[in-house]
Amino acid sequence: MAQLDIPAGKSEITRDWIAGALQDSFPDMSEKLQSIELNEIGVGYGLMASLYRCNLSYSEELDYPQSVVLKMSSSDPASLKLAKSLDLYKREYDFYATMQPIAKIRAPKLYHGAIDQPSNSFVLVLEDLRYMKAFNQLEGASREQALAAVTAIGRLHGQFWNKKDAPSLSEAYQVITPINAAVVHFIFRSNVDLAIQKFKQFFNSRLEQVVRTFGKRTTELMIMSGSSDVTYIHGDYRLDNMFFGEEGELAVLDWQVSGISGGFFDVAYFLTGSLTPEIRRIVEREAIEKYCEVVSKESGIPLGFPEGWDFYRQGVLSCLLTAVIVSGGLDLSVDRSNDLVVAGLKRTLQAIEELDADEFLDFRPSRFSAAVAVNGLINLAYGLSTLFRRAK
Repeated sequence: MAQLDIPAGKSEITRDWIAGALQDSFPDMSEKLQSIELNEIGVGYGLMASLYRCNLSYSEELDYPQSVVLKMSSSDPASLKLAKSLDLYKREYDFYATMQPIAKIRAPKLYHGAIDQPSNSFVLVLEDLRYMKAFNQLEGASREQALAAVTAIGRLHGQFWNKKDAPSLSEAYQVITPINAAVVHFIFRSNVDLAIQKFKQFFNSRLEQVVRTFGKRTTELMIMSGSSDVTYIHGDYRLDNMFFGEEGELAVLDWQVSGISGGFFDVAYFLTGSLTPEIRRIVEREAIEKYCEVVSKESGIPLGFPEGWDFYRQGVLSCLLTAVIVSGGLDLSVDRSNDLVVAGLKRTLQAIEELDADEFLDFRPSRFSAAVAVNGLINLAYGLSTLFRRAK
């Protein structure tokens, strides 16, 4: 790809920079591109990055894209901090640079990408999917959309099912390691009280106990749920990250939390967060049957419904990770962002209760393990940090 500086902000995205970013895909664009127009998009959607649509004007009629999408580091300090702690920008860059060409799922084409980890800056120039149709996550997906989404992610998961050592996954982010789980554990526990205080109307005594218990055992529970039947996952698989085309075509964007983990998290996260409870209750068993069927076909490894249903319920419990961290930790000043967080938290808690997913909190390792040790250290560190803050 062309060697270009990573723009520090909108002002550094010029006509010449765009021409340079697109020259590998469209070699004679530089002399044909007349002007560009940048418009910020996605405001109020809880984004962890800055997103722009760049409209392109040419000196003559050409079969070139009329627009592209640029994704760059966020200008929000809280989002930048969280992105760095969870390696979000590198994970998305790695998906588009290495996985997108081979993955059995539709995603925007990458025209140009660059990343600088020390400065936590990155840029992606992507295909604009504006010709496809987006739907409102707050309103929820239909039964047909839900089955299409589960089928699409099932193909990707089946492609890499239990193949974490495959050469194509050698650089993929390992979501579930003791260290990574410890980072998420500390962030999660730091947001438990905040989430409960902000949204206490959604927490009965049972659900409050579930969240607090999960907060004390996050590392153990993450490793338990994400270490069997691992595959390459999206990690934020929801309706707002999907575009639907004609004849069932589905494209998925926003791969910032992708990596190697348990595949049922994607399915649980989608069904609990992107469907209304009424539609979820109608479709979830059919959706899990379809997912197991697709994974079995793609992987050649039998996956039956009873086993899949338990994995799904376990995945529903793991959806607390996103629901609590986002509701407790991010700026909710933008109305739609607030609405998404409220809906996601409410739907997740409701699904946990209806499916008795808190049953998996009773799991205890049969022997001492690295997960248990790290879990204890994080709880100790959290307790000391709390005492330190109170003493200041």
